[in-house]
Amino acid sequence: MDYFEEDSTKLYMICQVKLHPASAGSAASAAVVSKICGQLIKIAQIGEKDTGTRMGNLKKHLQRQHPDEYEVVQSQENTRTAFGSHSQNQHGQMKVDSFFAPAPEKILVKHNMESFKAALVEMAVENAFSLRVFSLKGFKRLVGDMAEKLQVSLDRNQIRSYVILAAKAEKDRLKEELRGKFVYLKFDCATRIRTNYLGLNVRYVNKDKLPTTATLKVVDTRSQHTAMELKDIIDKVLKDYEIPLEKVLCCVTDNASNMVKLVTTMNEDLKAAFGDQVQQDEEEDKDEYEDVEEDEDEETIDLQKVIPPSIEHMRCAAHTLQLAVYDGIKNSKARVETKMFIFIFDN
Repeated sequence: MDYFEEDSTKLYMICQVKLHPASAGSAASAAVVSKICGQLIKIAQIGEKDTGTRMGNLKKHLQRQHPDEYEVVQSQENTRTAFGSHSQNQHGQMKVDSFFAPAPEKILVKHNMESFKAALVEMAVENAFSLRVFSLKGFKRLVGDMAEKLQVSLDRNQIRSYVILAAKAEKDRLKEELRGKFVYLKFDCATRIRTNYLGLNVRYVNKDKLPTTATLKVVDTRSQHTAMELKDIIDKVLKDYEIPLEKVLCCVTDNASNMVKLVTTMNEDLKAAFGDQVQQDEEEDKDEYEDVEEDEDEETIDLQKVIPPSIEHMRCAAHTLQLAVYDGIKNSKARVETKMFIFIFDN
């Protein structure tokens, strides 16, 4: 509790202790209870360098006029002394802050509008927080003042718009980074909670000459898993990212028949589009491939001519191994022993 308030001259403190009624129940007592002491207590003389050197006057006033409040201050003083806290000034008198409630500790958080929005998007996307979390009373109590100061809305629809804008910016960045590059594609289908998905990843070398994997899209296939249906989805994604089919060097899939047929169909489309050009290049540039090895001064190679326009199909090693192991434990005894091993390993 704050028992004193400094006046404008900083020479006096004004007592803020509420007066207690002499007898309860009377109208006069009810009026008195709302009043404060208001007595002026001198804490410094004019011209003193160290203001607040007469804090003992405050303590004496409490002791004489407000014994209950004096006991509280004395108890706080004893606690500070026990824990080694310095509550006296250089004159051996109590410091003025002994008569005030301790101010709450403040921390500095470095955020601007964009970094704060990015943190909200990260919570929603990477940490899988539900959008309703941002509307909860506890969350607003934690960061509401900061959001208001930075003019960032915590409304769930506004958070959704932040996520959409961040996704668009990341897509534009990836599209620009993939421009003109040869890529590997990796795709697979899965079913989760009665919903069928196709996930499409791309593997490429980034501007720092490092191999990089990125997700182009995860699509709800609406239970359409045939080779042609999946091919239509992949064609749309490649078109959306402006990746021409001739830039796809390899596709990595599992051993499912629809995946095998899908890659075969992609190669057929590629040959149909570039077949005439390839045949003409082979006739005109038959000797050029030999010159590449013989000519030491050749600095650049046209990969479009050296690499034939076909897409390699690489079967997923993990899936192949899974099929091999499953084929090896078809008999019931081996299957039971394998299940026991998995149970022991997991526990």
